Amino acid sequence: MVQAIRDDFDWSRNSGMTSSAATGPSGDHTLGTGYYVYIEASNPRVAGDEALVLTPPFHRLPVACLEFWYHMYGADMGTLEVSLLYENSSTISAPLFSVTGDQGDTWLKASVDIVSNEFWRVVFKGIRGSGFESDLAIDDISIKDESCTPQTITCRPDQYQCQDGACIPSYYLCDQIVDCSNLEDELNCSYATCAPGEFQCATGACINDRWYCDGVSDCKDNSDEVNCPQPTPKP
Repeated sequence: MVQAIRDDFDWSRNSGMTSSAATGPSGDHTLGTGYYVYIEASNPRVAGDEALVLTPPFHRLPVACLEFWYHMYGADMGTLEVSLLYENSSTISAPLFSVTGDQGDTWLKASVDIVSNEFWRVVFKGIRGSGFESDLAIDDISIKDESCTPQTITCRPDQYQCQDGACIPSYYLCDQIVDCSNLEDELNCSYATCAPGEFQCATGACINDRWYCDGVSDCKDNSDEVNCPQPTPKP
């Protein structure tokens, strides 16, 4: 993290409580005994003073997920803004994330999608509130090469969606062939009784009776090798 030059004051690295009562965290988010960064709102700070800290530059990514934890506790709490500073530019983007006022004595998680075809830095801006009870902090910042919002897969009307999200044709249900990773497409099915000399797997499939408990799994759910009699030890 890099401190900005053209602001009113700097962020501070701290462990444990801040110097003022009734504001700031009592410890970091990760373990409670580590470090975090925060803005100290005591004298000589005045309302509206700004402190900016920047991440290292990141290469062009189609989409990125910024995640961090923030703590904003205090009756005079100000504002936390998160923006981007683009390469070869002194212009900071409009805030991608902003929160103002007392959020309680707890760490809160924020997730922000970043979409840009330029090189960029993340800018955290802390704005001092109306009084000294406005120490705000951030911790555990991470940036991932993916969207913060998992992609939702919607199956077609003629398909069945497995619990893992996979789409299979509806006619695969109860066809005695496992297609979903957790076997769900072959559960609670009504199957015809297997012929004499056949063993019926838990999925409903029929296999040769000689394959039951032969030490080789022939049913896709392994039911032909479950509860097998133990061989009698030789004297």
